[in-house]
Amino acid sequence: MFIFLFLFFAILFSCGEAKAASYNANAVLGQTDYTHGDANQPNLTTGLNYPQGNVVDTVHHRLFVSDTNNNRVLVFLLNSSNNVISETPTYVIGQPNLSTVSGATTQNKLSSPLGLSYSAASNTLFVSDYGNTRIMVFDVSTSSIANGMNAIAVIGQTNFDSYDSYSYVPSEYSIGSPSSVEYDSVSNTLYVMDMGWNRITVYDINNLLTTSTPASAVIGQSSFTITGASAGQTRLSSPSSASFNSVSNTLYVTDKNNHRVLVFDLNNLLTTSTPASAVIGQANYTDNSSGVSQTTLNTPQGSAYNAVSNTLYVADSGNSRVLIYNLNSLLATSTPASAVIGEPNFDTGSGGLAQNLLYVPTGLSYNSTSNTLFINDYGNNRVVVFDGSGNVASAQGILGQPNYVNSAVNRANATNVDMNQVSFTAIDSVHHRLFVSDSANNRVLVFLLDSDNNVTTNEASYVIGQENFVSSGYAVSQGGLQNPGGLIYNSASNTLFVADYNNSRVMVFDVST
Repeated sequence: MFIFLFLFFAILFSCGEAKAASYNANAVLGQTDYTHGDANQPNLTTGLNYPQGNVVDTVHHRLFVSDTNNNRVLVFLLNSSNNVISETPTYVIGQPNLSTVSGATTQNKLSSPLGLSYSAASNTLFVSDYGNTRIMVFDVSTSSIANGMNAIAVIGQTNFDSYDSYSYVPSEYSIGSPSSVEYDSVSNTLYVMDMGWNRITVYDINNLLTTSTPASAVIGQSSFTITGASAGQTRLSSPSSASFNSVSNTLYVTDKNNHRVLVFDLNNLLTTSTPASAVIGQANYTDNSSGVSQTTLNTPQGSAYNAVSNTLYVADSGNSRVLIYNLNSLLATSTPASAVIGEPNFDTGSGGLAQNLLYVPTGLSYNSTSNTLFINDYGNNRVVVFDGSGNVASAQGILGQPNYVNSAVNRANATNVDMNQVSFTAIDSVHHRLFVSDSANNRVLVFLLDSDNNVTTNEASYVIGQENFVSSGYAVSQGGLQNPGGLIYNSASNTLFVADYNNSRVMVFDVST
């Protein structure tokens, strides 16, 4: 799932000497050399045109890349350590060959594919075929994969050769806006976030059909034909995120525009009109006003679940705080938060700039190893880390700023403590490192963590994409980047995959210690 979370923190750390390093990539996908960054260079066989998503099959050693503007998914073979062995893709999905790029609505074509999800158990690739408003399912087992292969199933449409869009009446067969796909390997269930139609559609993959697979359930609407936003026990308004509790089979949905979190017991999932079992942030299911108190929310966006303590964290963005809920004490309505991060009490929500304040927090991520919460403090241009128990009022660390009273972008110059438009992160939990895409500075920063994967310094130890910490220009070279985005770390080969977005390529770096 695409998920975009950014995290960091510190109590003024005593900083060791930072080491700048000009790393060279050991492989590049989408370009024939390191001095070009144009789309489809030098040809369609090895070129890329704004790749958006990727997923790694670590069992069969393959990398799938959504080549969005070329309306295809490319398949690169990796070696046994999951390193790239060829810059030329071995297979192409969505096109009959590597020389065509036209989008279409057929069983073997795609139109602007985005998110990817892979099931290792069934050797199945799920493709969010955004332009065709559908999810395409491909059998990518080694005996079946081939250029221009047919999808084995389509989800969200009644057939392979037509599609319903916003101008059509929605149903259990159609999808309004499939921006992301979530796969639950335990129950073999697919959840599609259909934000355009204010709902979540649920698919039982055990009953997957070749065509016309209907959603087995819809969450957020009273029927498959209703798309409007509304409050109520069975309705949603722009659901922005969801956190899943696999132990109790419970889904926590952040219902942003209704200023609440709905709790759904999936053991009692109905085909339609599944009522929420609890509501957080409102006194009942019909109210949808915002508020700032121990029992109210204002435009909640991100969420994270702590399975160890059965705790839910909610980024209450409009109130510039993060609320913590003890789910062992969950009530049917008006469950009070047990702790607040970012404000001095439950009745203030103005936000600010300090070690104990936040300003419009969005993404959240929980680190169970150290019981710490990573918070993307969007309005303050930083990522801060707090104790996950909520018992410590001040942040334990900070990344992106030299201290807790600055929030400016780069503060005039790029250094090893500054950031400009943090986009993605990846954690190496084995060697205890945090990789951060500092996109507008055209670089990836590397922070050393302690043995519990806690931040120990607010200074980056290494930089990728620049020769040093004070340069920030973009480049098309073996060591340069231009607006880097998504990161994927492969612990088996100590390899970092960087989506070098504006250079239309994927850069591969050997980051072994």
